[in-house]
Amino acid sequence: MRISTLVCALIKPQEYLIVFPVALRETYLSTMAYLTSQEEKLQDRIVFPVTDIRGAIQVFVGRSLNTDYGNKYLNYPSSIKMPLFPARILTGNTTLVVVEGIFDMLNLFDKGIENVVTTFGTHPLLADTKLKLLPYQMQGVTRVVILYDGDKAGQIAARKLKPLIEILDLDVEIIKLDDGVD
Repeated sequence: MRISTLVCALIKPQEYLIVFPVALRETYLSTMAYLTSQEEKLQDRIVFPVTDIRGAIQVFVGRSLNTDYGNKYLNYPSSIKMPLFPARILTGNTTLVVVEGIFDMLNLFDKGIENVVTTFGTHPLLADTKLKLLPYQMQGVTRVVILYDGDKAGQIAARKLKPLIEILDLDVEIIKLDDGVD
């Protein structure tokens, strides 16, 4: 895959971006999401460039639009340890809401909850918890709310994550969703 094509899509999004549904357009565009037919691996996927706190792109996450694809998500490069995203929250927020997926994050952000980050699944934050939460602590976060999916995997991961965050002298709350609620 050529990163140059993906970077071009960020520089000239009008050439690569299809029209998102009106209700979601502003939220998707705020994350610089786009669709591309330029790269076979990312074809028919909404692509999110995931940046670090400096704004440098770390990885591209492609979410399939086609339910027939084997993998719902594709990360490029695939060898990157997934960071929390977005790396910056609005100044003044002392609470960080942690969710599993990028669409969970976008859904809450679209509803006005702007202190939300995605962990890209249940396991990435379990590794390097301190390193991944440090930028948020430096931004003034003192409390973390874990809002993982209501399924078994989400609830088990939330219970495992809580003590790892408490060690960092952060207040932690788990909000338990009903089974099957995403």
